Amino acid sequence: MDDQQQQRHALALELKARAERVEHALIQAIDGQDATEKRALLGQALEDIVALEALAEAHPDIQLPPLPRIRQGMAGLALMLYQQGACDGLSEDQQHAFLDAHAAPLTAVDGVGTVTARRLLLAGITSVEALRALSREQLEAIPGITNATLARLQTGLSQ
Repeated sequence: MDDQQQQRHALALELKARAERVEHALIQAIDGQDATEKRALLGQALEDIVALEALAEAHPDIQLPPLPRIRQGMAGLALMLYQQGACDGLSEDQQHAFLDAHAAPLTAVDGVGTVTARRLLLAGITSVEALRALSREQLEAIPGITNATLARLQTGLSQ
């Protein structure tokens, strides 16, 4: 096996191991009882997803189409845990950090910063696609979305 084949094999093994860790962590987070453990498992899965996204970006020949859907599902799970009180024992900054980590993909839209992404997540928006599907009236109904934010959203979504 030449060097290039060895590198591709090592990369494939790393991808497989990370995907298996994500799967294991998510299953445990869904089935678990302890809120602290669920948050930790979701955080572990998110770290592995971010690493998988970075590997896919660094190697354009690698296609991982399920990643955005998995990330969206994780955002939904994070929101559900938050709404069920899993973050109640955390400081406000820690709660924001938890939500912000799972709302991060929404910041890919020009004009969407961390706070707006968090507000969108709290309104149940877990992906850019879900954000694009909203009408102006639906966006206006989201708490904290001002006219200025709405204008930025519409500009960012039209690009």
